[in-house]
Amino acid sequence: MIIKGARLFLACLLVVTGFSKFAYLPHFARALAAYRAAPKGWAPFIARSLATLEVIVGLCLFSARLAPWPEICAGGLFFLFSLAVATALLRSGPKPPCGCWGRMGRSKTPVGYKTVLRNLVLIALAALATGMHAVARYALWAVALASCALLLAAIPGLAPGTNARRSAERATN
Repeated sequence: MIIKGARLFLACLLVVTGFSKFAYLPHFARALAAYRAAPKGWAPFIARSLATLEVIVGLCLFSARLAPWPEICAGGLFFLFSLAVATALLRSGPKPPCGCWGRMGRSKTPVGYKTVLRNLVLIALAALATGMHAVARYALWAVALASCALLLAAIPGLAPGTNARRSAERATN
């Protein structure tokens, strides 16, 4: 029951957010471009690809017969999103808007540590949704641990090269 609930929640989440991104694709593409994670001009292609992938993975999650592959893909998507957010948090300058919810989340609120934490919870949910597929579950828990490392790396002062760490090093020299 819990496994089915986790799978259904992830399926609905991915389908709804994927279609929501399609509904307001230019906004999502601008949000992606603000991450500065890909060459200029690629944002519209990446936006369309991610929205498509979210919908496909979400639809596949509705079928238990396809397990554990859609769950693994969902965990991979959430890890990819965590990586992009952590990278944005490490950069100096203004933080980009999330773009996570497509048309439903057109706020200008920048990404933060809560975004990575939310994705970590979603990765754990994807691991739970794999059910009895031990290899997939362990792989997704490894992804969750990697996301924790990303979160810690993005905390100011802990990551090498951050302004807070440089200031602390200068003060001791």
